[in-house]
Amino acid sequence: MKKLYFLLGIFALLIFAGIASATTYTCNSCSSCTSLTNWGVSSGDIIQITDDLNFVPSGYCQGGSPDCSELLTEEDCMGGMECNWETIDSCIIISGYGMTIDCQNYALIGEPETKGISLRGTSTGDNVIENCKIEGFDYGIWMEQTSLNNTIRNNSIYNNSIGVYIREFYMDTSNNSVYNNFLNNTINYEEYSPVTLRYTSFNTTENNTINVMGGSKTGGNYWAYPNGSGYSQTCNNANNDSFCDSPFVIDASNTDFLPLTNNYPEEVLTLNISYIAPTPADGANTSYIDFTVNVATDQNLTNCWFDFNSAMNFTATVDGKNCSYTQSISYNTCRTYKMWAYDGTTLNVTGSRTICQASISPVPTIFSPTVTTYNTTSISLLMTPNGTATDASGVPFGTWYQLNGGSNTTFTPNITITATQGNNTLNVFANETGGKIGGATVSFFVDSVAPTITIHSPQNITYNGVSQADLNVSANETVNSWLYSINGGSNTTFTPNTTINIANGSNTLIIYANDTLGNIGQASVSFTVNYPCVTFLNSPSNGNITISSVPIGMTFNCSAINDINLANITLYLNGFPNETRSVTGIYNFSIFTKTIPLGDYNWTCRACDYADQCSFGVPSRTFSIIAPRLIDNMGQFSFIAGIAIGAGILMFLIDAFFGSATEILKDPKKMVTIIIGVIIMIAVVSVLF
Repeated sequence: MKKLYFLLGIFALLIFAGIASATTYTCNSCSSCTSLTNWGVSSGDIIQITDDLNFVPSGYCQGGSPDCSELLTEEDCMGGMECNWETIDSCIIISGYGMTIDCQNYALIGEPETKGISLRGTSTGDNVIENCKIEGFDYGIWMEQTSLNNTIRNNSIYNNSIGVYIREFYMDTSNNSVYNNFLNNTINYEEYSPVTLRYTSFNTTENNTINVMGGSKTGGNYWAYPNGSGYSQTCNNANNDSFCDSPFVIDASNTDFLPLTNNYPEEVLTLNISYIAPTPADGANTSYIDFTVNVATDQNLTNCWFDFNSAMNFTATVDGKNCSYTQSISYNTCRTYKMWAYDGTTLNVTGSRTICQASISPVPTIFSPTVTTYNTTSISLLMTPNGTATDASGVPFGTWYQLNGGSNTTFTPNITITATQGNNTLNVFANETGGKIGGATVSFFVDSVAPTITIHSPQNITYNGVSQADLNVSANETVNSWLYSINGGSNTTFTPNTTINIANGSNTLIIYANDTLGNIGQASVSFTVNYPCVTFLNSPSNGNITISSVPIGMTFNCSAINDINLANITLYLNGFPNETRSVTGIYNFSIFTKTIPLGDYNWTCRACDYADQCSFGVPSRTFSIIAPRLIDNMGQFSFIAGIAIGAGILMFLIDAFFGSATEILKDPKKMVTIIIGVIIMIAVVSVLF
């Protein structure tokens, strides 16, 4: 028993070792690929196609006689008594189990009454067909007999009569998965079965991977028709994602619940995209098998994909707002291409271009222009073969050029061409009498235009009360050096943005910008600077003012000076405006006469010019209006003397009328009369003295 377990363990290890050591095979013809799928590979192996496959129907003779295999034509075969002609009507025939066919975006190209890839046999299942371009067949992919659990994904199936066809004839053809394919055929999907098919899935679970149309999510298929009326071409996509808003009902038994679309509301397509050098011009011929496509956009990009012959499975290199991709092209073929760009929100695509490759001679060599920047639009075109070169027959080569995608211009080297400002792409071609054409391309840049300067500050206005201004400028291209001159002074180098000194009065500022090629741009601005006016307080001064009568008439004198016309002067008393008078000129004064009562006063004046620049006289002044004192030093002496005289007179009268002091003190009435008399006397003396 232990020995049995040991042997089973060894057997299991061998099985897992076989699974782990899957092999990758390559093929480059329909027959070699079919041979691998049927006899050369095991479950888990990968077959990679390394070139476009052009399928031409063929066949072979078979039968009971050994001589049948030697008959090479259908006519000879059918003439044999025991022979039958077996037609090979499919480019690739898969009869095996568990393999992956990866076309690597190469094309299978057929003709009517043929099939692209056929899955047939009594044990054909768990196969994967991916990254294929299948075009020109009656049936793009054909599945029949016991074709189970196969996956058809990431393919472009177009220009066929029927894209995917499933034929079940009392055998189990079910549980197949068809998703993330570009389908654009007369009929995209059709099935035949005398019984109900078990199940075919037309979408996978929604996931955030790039789909076959370049959208940000993968789910179902893109359903198109050559006339543009396909479901994916016309469906609504209100939420601007990768899917149609509603499922696509294929027929009564089949539905794609996540049909792909590239329809987006017009307002969200704000990602501008265009080709830039060194991308070949549309229709260009190349003598090389590699070419590079560059595009530029106006947004920072997250992804780019290169679409080569309607297959968009090549991830391009992203560099900020640009992306590029280098692609190989087979000898003596023509292909179409375009570039998709995605900025995380919006997907957009360039227009399609065509490029052709030919194994040709001669190969032109361009000596001028070179990959550099010129400061003139007149460019020498120097190349070989030139006007004196001949082909093998002794006939001069024909030469022509194409500049920036324009028309072909025949010329005899060497000449001068007129380039355009900015990027230029020059294609030159040469052909011989045999019709062979060679080409070469060079990209260069022209900048012969001086920079255009925009002066943001200072502006053509009046600046009040400042001695410096911000110097803020920009240009429409890279500037090597900046200079300025103000009011005819010397040129001063500066780096935007900075601050410069400005003078009172009129100013003229000239800005110069020198680009990297010595083109100098110039711009100027004029502006005015006004300093605020100055207010003077002339009179009255600080202090007390004694008056002989009230109220009093006071005169206030103010003056002002400024570099522009004055407008008015206002008198302020105790913090409030009292009177405003209009004035003119750059120097003037105002006199205010005011009748004011006794009291304390604070005063100043405020002068303003026509630029509404105002200033107060500082510091403000204070004064007091007071009445004269009735008794000064002499008055005090006179007052005392008057009191003494009055007292003597009073005592005389008292003694005369009231008797002695003893008598007065004894009579209260006399005492009151005397006190009243004293008070009256003091008052009279105060008034008199």
